[in-house]
Amino acid sequence: MRTGVGSNANANATTTRYAYDALGRRISKTSERDQQQNTTTFYWNGDVLLGEINSNTKPSRTYLFEPFSFKPLALVQHGQVYHYHTDHIGTPREITNARAEVVWSSTFKTYGALALAHVNEVDNPLRFQGQYYDEETGLHYNRRRYYDPNSGQFTTQDPIGLLGGMNAYQYAPNPMTWVDPWGLSCKEGNESEFSGDSRTSPWLSDKRVGVVSHLETFRGGGSYLIPKSAYERFVAGKPMAGDPTGQFITTKSAMDKLLGKANGSLDFIKKELSIPENAWNEELMRVDVHNPLLHNARFPSGFERGANELFKWGGYTKGGMPEIVVDQFPIGGYSANTIGVKP
Repeated sequence: MRTGVGSNANANATTTRYAYDALGRRISKTSERDQQQNTTTFYWNGDVLLGEINSNTKPSRTYLFEPFSFKPLALVQHGQVYHYHTDHIGTPREITNARAEVVWSSTFKTYGALALAHVNEVDNPLRFQGQYYDEETGLHYNRRRYYDPNSGQFTTQDPIGLLGGMNAYQYAPNPMTWVDPWGLSCKEGNESEFSGDSRTSPWLSDKRVGVVSHLETFRGGGSYLIPKSAYERFVAGKPMAGDPTGQFITTKSAMDKLLGKANGSLDFIKKELSIPENAWNEELMRVDVHNPLLHNARFPSGFERGANELFKWGGYTKGGMPEIVVDQFPIGGYSANTIGVKP
């Protein structure tokens, strides 16, 4: 379980903590204010929000969505069924009860910020497809990232790098016709279904199908090699390891195969990892990153410090080994050993 902390200084020192499961889905948020604690626990159906349970007075609720979509259909709470009425891209505009009475109605600005709440008898945190409004921060939880509706941008860079567009913080080219339910890459929102199985790859309307499957190959761990002198200078004893501009890693299994095939040959290793001939002419260390997907795993952009003239864009080295880049990781998040390869 991962935890994150956010605070809203304008809400009388309210502190909110978030917890995530191994798949990166947010499973709870706990707010503390005036020594009072309130926890909301979230449940998921794959990557679609299934429901939530609140520890205080707010009712438990279940969400129903269109098949193979993130467009909400209904809300169930206190045994009552409420129906969503959405616009052309699936954003909720009204909610009605069994008697067709409007119990929630709001108008939103172009990029999703609330303009006017007309009726609010039933709470509704759903916003653009795949987004959940957090009243503690004013941000929208968007599966892989958080979205700020007031600025119309995400608060962090796109995990898939330039595959999501040149602007790593952009929500969509046009929020009136495009949606981004995963916080990765947008598509036109007026299509009734997403390409393929939307529960695993809902954002893909072009040839980006391999992005997530590529990242998933690193779930078993990542690995990279580093000259011993560089390891002793930049890694050993430091609170954080890895290149701050983005650390290149391959999968742990790919590294195992590489070292097995190399049979002690430094030249073979350098060729497979696209290392220039005049570099790495010393003893090497192996660093295994235990859970690289927790550290902003993404495709290399080519602008990282480790990208040299042999860099090949697309998630693979020139020798065909899978690669991604990750942010720095703390002590305890990796292990390091010599591999017995010398010039």
